[in-house]
Amino acid sequence: MNKLTNYNEIQNTIKLVKENSKGFITNFYSEPEKIKHWIENGQFHKMIIGNTVFFLKEEIEFSRLFYYSSSKEALNNSLSKFNSFIGNTLFVADVIGKESEVQSIAQVFNENGFYLYTTLNRMSRGTTKNDLKKPFAIKNSEIEHSAAIFTLLHQYFDPIAEQLPTKDEIGNWIKLNHLFLIEERGKILGFVIFDLIGVTAYLRYWFVHPQHRNNKCGSTLLNEFFTRTAETKRQLFWVIQSNDNAISRYIHYGFKNENLFDYVITNKNIQYEAKNN
Repeated sequence: MNKLTNYNEIQNTIKLVKENSKGFITNFYSEPEKIKHWIENGQFHKMIIGNTVFFLKEEIEFSRLFYYSSSKEALNNSLSKFNSFIGNTLFVADVIGKESEVQSIAQVFNENGFYLYTTLNRMSRGTTKNDLKKPFAIKNSEIEHSAAIFTLLHQYFDPIAEQLPTKDEIGNWIKLNHLFLIEERGKILGFVIFDLIGVTAYLRYWFVHPQHRNNKCGSTLLNEFFTRTAETKRQLFWVIQSNDNAISRYIHYGFKNENLFDYVITNKNIQYEAKNN
């Protein structure tokens, strides 16, 4: 396993896989700026086994596993050898795509000692104007909020299933004004974090503290997200497939399920347990 020192190493390694094959499969879709941040923090490594390159991102309690392989057969061969290098480390991989494609690749992982942790489904809606009244005051987050937001994310979200950000990544959203919140007497009642990529708005996290639900705090935050991203063509996010309560809320706001899934798999037989988020 080699620690990566610059982004060009990633591009050159992927190029080698492409040159030695007629096609490829991958789950490596992270934005370049995020990857560069991981490299700067010394979190990102690579391992080449056969016609597969594995990228490994160190997180607090586990490592996230990305793959770039010439085929399912190549991935299968590489995974069978990968297991001899990993020791007792917990690895988490996201297999992303249309359901039939995801199932076949997840089966390759399953045959090599990985288990399904949970499944996410992507939902989206076309952008529409939103002029609803907002009963709570919205404010852009400030850098002083980053530690509290980090704590709330880890308290109410699942780091394996929902890819929680670092404090530095939270700070970057704050600088971009892509993190806004509702605060009363110094306490955060709720917040939204989003990204703008091209003509698409990505809702990353929508959180309301359990003590302040069912009082329009959540709808105020979501309507503010709609307002701030009104110039985009679509708005989308990932939701845990078993979270019926969240899905029903999103459907209420005009979101629909897409045929795009994320199978979250781990090399240890552990199961997702819903938090009160």
